[in-house]
Amino acid sequence: MNILIADGAQLIRERLVREIATLPGVAQTVHSFDFNSTRQRIKMLRPDIIVLDMFLPGGTALAVLRHLNEAGTRVRSLVLSSSPDRLLRERCLAAGAEHYLLKSSELIKAIDLVGEMVTGR
Repeated sequence: MNILIADGAQLIRERLVREIATLPGVAQTVHSFDFNSTRQRIKMLRPDIIVLDMFLPGGTALAVLRHLNEAGTRVRSLVLSSSPDRLLRERCLAAGAEHYLLKSSELIKAIDLVGEMVTGR
């Protein structure tokens, strides 16, 4: 499977890429750091799974999810955020994200969930 990691925080992005690339079934792990590069990578890679930073420089995960929906692109996704805002969570889930997790406490859970997505669980 092809995985896109879209996160504006370099340390988090690097950790996610490093950890997810080693998961069984992952063929390619590509990263982006802002809204525009994320949209470009989606077109180029056609990822099976996207891990999205809620607040990408230049745009939000919600805008990416809406773009995917408008284009009719089916991609499994999860959103990582620094904000526990309930309304943001609900909007992301309504827009198609399967999970909305906090960066500060659920990064390992995010990696585990990607592993489950890859294996079809």
